Amino acid sequence: MRILQCLYGLTAGVALLSAPVGVRAQASLPIYTDHLVNGFQDWSWGTRNLANTSPVHSGVNSASLSGTAWYVALSLNHSGFDTSPYSTIPASTPRRTPA
Repeated sequence: MRILQCLYGLTAGVALLSAPVGVRAQASLPIYTDHLVNGFQDWSWGTRNLANTSPVHSGVNSASLSGTAWYVALSLNHSGFDTSPYSTIPASTPRRTPA
């Protein structure tokens, strides 16, 4: 009987530990879909093309940057934007083969 009580207690403990924890789902907000969307502005510097036609991951256009490391950067701005619902910024970058 004692073993049966221990098994019931263990089962209840495992059920509690395996119950879903209140995890907040990450919101999805597009920033670039063939052009900047949702109020984002291009504050980048250096040579850039936000209507680049090749390579493209999906859609028609992509963003391209070129120049030396110190004089080119992608910078997108949205005044008053609340980043708290977002933990990551997914991005697709093509693999380059060194020359």
